Amino acid sequence: VRPSIASDSFGDFATVWTSMHNVGIYAQRFDINGNKVLGEFNVNTPTISSNQLPIISYDSKGNFIVAWYGYGASDGPDIFAQRFDLNGNKIGSEFKVNVGESGDQETPQIKMDRNGNFIITWGDWRRGNGEIYAQRYDSNANKIGNEIIVNDYIIDIQKNPDITILPNGKFAIGWESWKTDTNYDIQYKILSCFSICENGIKDTGESDIDCGGSCSACAEGKSCSDNTDCQSIYCNPNNY
Repeated sequence: VRPSIASDSFGDFATVWTSMHNVGIYAQRFDINGNKVLGEFNVNTPTISSNQLPIISYDSKGNFIVAWYGYGASDGPDIFAQRFDLNGNKIGSEFKVNVGESGDQETPQIKMDRNGNFIITWGDWRRGNGEIYAQRYDSNANKIGNEIIVNDYIIDIQKNPDITILPNGKFAIGWESWKTDTNYDIQYKILSCFSICENGIKDTGESDIDCGGSCSACAEGKSCSDNTDCQSIYCNPNNY
């Protein structure tokens, strides 16, 4: 039940679903012509607890990631994820996404960019009211910063998020928002991209936009505050 489907840049695709019979998350890969690639396989580490609502996303190389919610050691469901390579082999072990242990964490959504960086968002009840959280990761599944509380309005219910990555590398998250004495509204928020070195802004410590300092060296013609910030001696000479 509750299938999710996504394709890679080559036209191959995969679908994931919840098996109520086997109490797990399963997947099946297909080629561009819709032919099955090998057989269906189990995504999550086998457990007797319920695992539900899987979601899948690809990078440009055919690697993909699946996220879902299931019951771990806390008092409610948590968000889990598992990465796979282009051949459907697991990359590392499944991992828990949310930090908070209280309340329910549910209805995850995930987007992976062409380079393999990804972001997971979900509905979260740890503080009593429904809220929207998100966590960014690099292409090696290392967390980028801490969990983000997406919604500004913290009363009543915020739930069922969805997410997309914008052409400028930022991401937009939309969700259902219910406020007392009103109907549900659809809210959205645009958040920063995966790295300050890719946000198109000259941040503190950078010599020029997205280069120098903790970012990569600046190309020829860029401004440099120090020679070590330059790829060559031909950075803007006015800064020497």
